[in-house]
Order: sequence, then C-alpha cells, then structure tokens
Amino acid sequence: MNGKICLVTGARTGIGYATAVGLAERSATVVMLCRDEGGGATAVRDVQQSTGNPHVELLLCDLAAIPASSRRFSGAA
Repeated sequence: MNGKICLVTGARTGIGYATAVGLAERSATVVMLCRDEGGGATAVRDVQQSTGNPHVELLLCDLAAIPASSRRFSGAA
C-alpha cells in the first residue's frame, strides 16, 4: 500500500487500532483519527514503533462535532 493515504476512525483502540497497525505494516501512510490527544499520540507512537513505519499521523477528530472536525480536517481551523 506504499503511496496510499489511509484514514482510520476510532484508531486509538480496538478494531480501529488493529486496522491502523495492519495498514502501517503494509507501508501505507496512516492518519489515525482520535478524539483524545494524549491517547491518540500514544497510539501513533506505538504503531510507529511496532511497525517501523514513520508515516503514521494523528488527526484530532470528534465525529460527534462534524462542523468543527471538518474545518480542522480541511486545515481551516
């Protein structure tokens, strides 16, 4: 998946985290969408360390607050 950018929601734990790991293992650039900055940053670091893929990033996003998250995602926030 080299050259692909993958967004993963709920990426801090559970299925979202496992998905992020699987994509990172396959050389994708992974953007982990999380609500919690501290937990999200820890999850990103863990995925980077466990997969050796430095192309894993955190994007704070609360899907319960769509307008604010949309502005942040588009770079307008």
